[in-house]
Amino acid sequence: MKITLSLLKEFLNTNISVKDIATHLTDVGIEVDHILNEKPTFSNVVSAKIMDVKKHPKSKKLVIVNVFDGSEIYQVVCGANNCRKDLITAYAKVNSFITDENGNKINIKKAKLQDVESFGMLLSKKELNISDDHSKIIELPNDFKLGIDLASTIIDPILDISLTPNLGHCLSALGIARELGASINQKIKMPSFKLKEIDEKTSDKIKVDIQDDRCNRYACRILKNVKIAPSPFWLTQELEAMGQRSINNVVDVTNYVMLKLNQPMHAFDLDKINGSIIVNSNKNEIKFLSLDEIERTLPKNTLLISDEKKPLAIAGIIGGLNSHTEDQTVNILLESANFDSMTVRKSCKVLNVKTESSIRFEKKTDFNMVPFALDYAAYLIQNITNANILKGSIDIIKNKYKSKTIKCRLSRVHKILGAKISLSECLDIFKRLDFILKSSEDDNFELEIPSYRNDLNVEIDIIEEIARIFGYNNIPKIIPTYKSSSVYHSKKYLFEKDLKSYLRSSNLQEVITTDLIGPKFCDFALKFNLTKEMLVNVKHFKSIEQSILRPTLLPSFLEVLKFNQDRNNRNLHIYEISTVHFKKNDEVLEKWVLSILLSGKKAPYRWDKHNLDINFFDLKGILENILDSTLFANYDFKRSKIEALHPGRSSNILINDIEIGALGEVHPSILKAFDIKQKAYFLEIEIDSIFKNKKNQVKCTSPSEYPSTTRDLTITLENHIEVELVNKIIKSIDSTLLESFHLMDIFQLDQNKKNITFRFIYRDQFKTILFEEADMEHKKIVEKINSKI
Repeated sequence: MKITLSLLKEFLNTNISVKDIATHLTDVGIEVDHILNEKPTFSNVVSAKIMDVKKHPKSKKLVIVNVFDGSEIYQVVCGANNCRKDLITAYAKVNSFITDENGNKINIKKAKLQDVESFGMLLSKKELNISDDHSKIIELPNDFKLGIDLASTIIDPILDISLTPNLGHCLSALGIARELGASINQKIKMPSFKLKEIDEKTSDKIKVDIQDDRCNRYACRILKNVKIAPSPFWLTQELEAMGQRSINNVVDVTNYVMLKLNQPMHAFDLDKINGSIIVNSNKNEIKFLSLDEIERTLPKNTLLISDEKKPLAIAGIIGGLNSHTEDQTVNILLESANFDSMTVRKSCKVLNVKTESSIRFEKKTDFNMVPFALDYAAYLIQNITNANILKGSIDIIKNKYKSKTIKCRLSRVHKILGAKISLSECLDIFKRLDFILKSSEDDNFELEIPSYRNDLNVEIDIIEEIARIFGYNNIPKIIPTYKSSSVYHSKKYLFEKDLKSYLRSSNLQEVITTDLIGPKFCDFALKFNLTKEMLVNVKHFKSIEQSILRPTLLPSFLEVLKFNQDRNNRNLHIYEISTVHFKKNDEVLEKWVLSILLSGKKAPYRWDKHNLDINFFDLKGILENILDSTLFANYDFKRSKIEALHPGRSSNILINDIEIGALGEVHPSILKAFDIKQKAYFLEIEIDSIFKNKKNQVKCTSPSEYPSTTRDLTITLENHIEVELVNKIIKSIDSTLLESFHLMDIFQLDQNKKNITFRFIYRDQFKTILFEEADMEHKKIVEKINSKI
């Protein structure tokens, strides 16, 4: 938000510099980003009058003018479209300078343009850095004194301010002036004016009927014989400095009053209004053409300003094209109102429109400012257009304003701020902020809050106000004492922390995805052995794509893979520890799960071409390392029948014969649906099941002093027999010499049979194992295996 220094000084009689003002505002929590036009960006630029205009002999776009600065006449070549006789404008003399938008100085010299000498330059507003308009040379008022140095007259420093969302009362020059006044301990002065009214009454010409309680207050005035024209120079300059474009004198006044007093205004063409003004809502969906020439569909129950035949404006947001002021307008109805903030915010969101007016109403405006702003706007329009103001105004209060009182405790102030601020200092701060002390007893005081401070509601808000005005820099900086909690960390938290540490060490990256998915992804989730009846739907969802609590992380992970693949990141090793939700016997269950997805290469690119693609066993190896180091219970793998996974490259995970998860290659049909062009391997396992069966203690044994010996065994199996069956048989054999075994190789003999090779490691813990002992033990184990297959 931009505020000019001159506008601030209309409320405060102060001579402090603009830099000091910025410091004071920042100290009270209103951040000034930067100061524009702190110093003039030009020199030796004066006001001058164009005495005559002649065509350039060699150019159709240029003219030759003689300008008079009050003492001498100079010849200047100009190309502006509005260059005309008797216009008073800005004239940069020879040896003056201006500054471009990048801060570079441009020296003005005597020059020849198409063989015609030019002694200086006529300037636009952009070249003077007072607005972005460079389409024409600046037009000064007809009574502007000639030869005046413009650096001291039209240049006004501008404060560019960043406001936090709660500071709705600061969205105007008045609001900023109040904050500055509180900081420097100076009361503001409101504009003083006197209306000149004619005998004809406003109440005889128009009636107002508020039919909807969402309009708290509605006031209006009628002005007749208005002359719509461009705004005077001072008004145009003020609006452009604050980032608003000039439209016409009436509309500009309403915008000026809004920026000055924080009260949105609107002007209707009175002759386009049929009958009374009615504040109501539409019962059915209707079309409405707004001032921005966009036809909008208004849902039912939208708060409107209407006449007896049609809607005229969307309350608090934007007017309609059917009642706006234009060049032919003679009589206007000037509106000032107070609308419910939630209603305006909801309408803005539904209609996808945001205006300066709606921003202020959304943050709540001052209920008591309505009549003052109305009269002030009428006064300005009368002064600018010589309009006639009808006697009196209509001011209907639908919901009476109730003054807000807040109780505060001095002891609480001391405790929160850590500073001993005396009662007299607090009372002085309240006086600066226009708070009225209703009662004071011992430690407690009760305050009546001004109607413009809608951001203050509870005691802590008052304490914050005390801190702001007292000065954060004046509060002692005390190093806080630290006391650690006596509550131990949750065992589940520590387990998850250790689990994440291992996963990171396995070169996996943690991701966080949303718990919600849409119907599109649900179809893939259901292929994880789920039914539609098991899905948990969100009651009040904001988007259909986030309307269901996910029962598995698979769709979320595939979306992450697709996102990375589209950005040429094809090597993805990710994990997430989260929750999934589904129904079982009408009960909603929440499961704590670990999900892993691997895709692409095993490691970053290597020049020696030994970098292989990720496969099923890489994922299975990560899981086995977790289970081997964590579980005391037995775990097994069983061929999976989950539709979402490849039928020949997937497995269910069981602990004590209870299924706790699954892993495998994602089914090609699902990858194709996501347009993923590489294999992906997915794991999802219940962490609660691992946690319940985890080892409480880890026992360590010293390595054996004696050597081991190995034996290999190759077994021929039918293809339908799983290797896991042989694993179980070997594990069931009781042997004091068999230390470990592992699968060495699988060789496909033909379509029906395969050879599997195991390596057995034998070791005697008390002596060096003999060759014969190893052979004998190996022979026994082979016989038991053959007998059970």
